[in-house]
Amino acid sequence: MRTRFALATLTLTLAVAPEASANGMLGHMYTSELAISHVQTPELKQLLLDHPDQYLNGSFLPDSGYAAGDGYGEIAHWSGFVQGYLTWIQQTYSPPYDQGPAAEHVAVLLGAASHGMADESFDILLYDRAALLDGDTNELDTGTDVWLVNDRAITYDPPLVIDADALSQVFGNFTNHQVEPQVIVDGMTKAKSAHALVKTVLAPGHQSFRDKYPWASKAYLNPAVPGSYPYNARVIANYWEQIWRRLNSNVSVDASLFVGIDPAPDGADAERYLALDHTSIDGWITLFSGHGLEGSSLDSNSIQLLDPSGNVVPYTLRVRGDAWAHTIQLKPDADVAPKVTYRVKVTPAATTLNGEHLAADYTAEVKTACAEGDEASCPEL
Repeated sequence: MRTRFALATLTLTLAVAPEASANGMLGHMYTSELAISHVQTPELKQLLLDHPDQYLNGSFLPDSGYAAGDGYGEIAHWSGFVQGYLTWIQQTYSPPYDQGPAAEHVAVLLGAASHGMADESFDILLYDRAALLDGDTNELDTGTDVWLVNDRAITYDPPLVIDADALSQVFGNFTNHQVEPQVIVDGMTKAKSAHALVKTVLAPGHQSFRDKYPWASKAYLNPAVPGSYPYNARVIANYWEQIWRRLNSNVSVDASLFVGIDPAPDGADAERYLALDHTSIDGWITLFSGHGLEGSSLDSNSIQLLDPSGNVVPYTLRVRGDAWAHTIQLKPDADVAPKVTYRVKVTPAATTLNGEHLAADYTAEVKTACAEGDEASCPEL
């Protein structure tokens, strides 16, 4: 994923990475902070509360690579880096990893993991919808940061606390990418300059971004909108819980593997019906995995869409990730039936980046909307 960087230079120009289509860096820090309130494991929540500078640094680490002009940034967005950093922590420290330097590294890891997952959810859910409703989204990531400074009065300015030597080892040993520690430090320093520029120079012009993106400017903080910052925070909290279990027990594949789904289940802030129109963005189903899944293992055998009678429903598969996918989207090939429940089934044929499999099928239910003219018979969600 790419993001737009506003780098403080003598001319105060914007340096734009190719294919900008993600959250701004301030938004990543904000989303990580929001996610902490949803963490259920007490020691994990306390670790994050005790190490704000570390998780905030991790939250913009992936985009700092673009500022440095180095490939470590793109790599840090994906599950290969997350698993590599996790393994490095396991090899360097002893459980439970909630004190001292181990805890500091865990917080940086969780911040980086938050960044990657937030980008995937934002891109596939909110960004794609904004493109339909608001048009050209080339400056949407900058706009979200500019709005956030005004809408939430954020003042993030964490000191640089990343261990660049350790990160250099992680990239070299686990992702086959060689990067000098000073390159990482330089990238992080430039990224901090971008934060300052957004807050002091761009934020006063927030209305122009709102005028350009009227739907997105209202949606990005709405918990009922899939892909919004509050929505993503819940997915990220579940993702963190999965990483924490994996870190402490080496458990990768259990009931916690899938950390989010859209349409969301009963009772969720973003609960909704699946639209009947298979060509509509509202008619697609999205799953978020807490562990990278081997892309070549994802097909109609490992991921099935079933109608109320248990019949297989043909669909088109879309995945997000590098070699290993975190985000899986199913687009039915035909309109679904109204006012019924479909099921998504993931079988043990799906393989994680560690070569592991589910012990049993994972299933999730999705309710479909009522037919046109019969909307009154569908209870409001």
